[in-house]
Amino acid sequence: METLAAWTAQIVDRTRLRGTSGGDPGFAAPAPTDRARIWFLILRPSRKRAADLAATQRSLQPGTRVMLSSGIFGTVASLDDEAVSLDIAPGTTVRVHRQAVAKVVEPTRPSTGEAHDEVLPPGSTSL
Repeated sequence: METLAAWTAQIVDRTRLRGTSGGDPGFAAPAPTDRARIWFLILRPSRKRAADLAATQRSLQPGTRVMLSSGIFGTVASLDDEAVSLDIAPGTTVRVHRQAVAKVVEPTRPSTGEAHDEVLPPGSTSL
């Protein structure tokens, strides 16, 4: 097993042979173009989703049909700063944290007569 001193000496020797003083160029900081790619591919969409979700949660009103992040559908019965009371079935009301509301949905009636929920994009009131 090599010691730390021997391992460090090998790294120093490799650096001298390469003629660089800054170490291995493979460990360099990301280039500005890499930073831009990270911003547009990861950070920007994430921030946009968070802003859309916050707008959805601010727009809640009693009577709004919503879907929770757990997949439960319900109608907003009442709300306060941190919690929402949902009617999920006749005579069944649950109280959840406001951040559990994932989407606003609008009930639609297909031609077959069966009801189903249509998920709306964040910030939309109808399609």
